[in-house]
Amino acid sequence: MVARWSVPQVAQAELQAVVPPGPGEVLSPARRDELLARLPEAGLSADPSAFQGRLLVAHGYSRCGDELLHRDWRGKELWFAVAREDEGLACAVSPYTVEIWAVEPGDLRASADEVRVREARDR
Repeated sequence: MVARWSVPQVAQAELQAVVPPGPGEVLSPARRDELLARLPEAGLSADPSAFQGRLLVAHGYSRCGDELLHRDWRGKELWFAVAREDEGLACAVSPYTVEIWAVEPGDLRASADEVRVREARDR
């Protein structure tokens, strides 16, 4: 993961307007620039120049556990799934979170325009 924003760092309505809830999306360079322009730099864990040449995937969700990015063995589909639930946090009132994950080109067997992000239950 190369970036994370969450409530109260950014208002929930603003986060959901930038990255709506759903399976996630592969970011084009233009979409990446738009997203980074609308969210505070404080959420970045790396300089944006480090993103060059990497496939970026944005994901917005109500954070009631740690989610990880997974890929299928063919390297064309990505999905997010809860790796560890936080027992002390009720999902219905959990803070909305937006994350950006970077995938190295060699980790995929498809070009960026062929990669799809799916709901975990749809894979």
